[in-house]
Amino acid sequence: MSRGIASEFQRLFGQVDELKRQDGRVGQVLELRSDQRRLYYLISKEKSYQKPTYRTVWEALLDLREKLLTANALKLAIPRLACGRDGLDWRISSETC
Repeated sequence: MSRGIASEFQRLFGQVDELKRQDGRVGQVLELRSDQRRLYYLISKEKSYQKPTYRTVWEALLDLREKLLTANALKLAIPRLACGRDGLDWRISSETC
């Protein structure tokens, strides 16, 4: 959690120890809860310098779907996953949602 969106997540929300405690793997989603909201951290690659694949993004989205269904979540705000520096095409990524 030292570069990119991970560092921004750390700066804004902290609780890095809680995320590490969950011991997530590529394709999984970590969760932080507060009184007002839930934050989901999608793991799409092992190291910050690696590139995610459509498959790892898909696996993380499937895990996210399960967590959202379990939580009865009615709203979701999500950025364009794995686009930008990671280089995946949003048109393809968004079709997986």
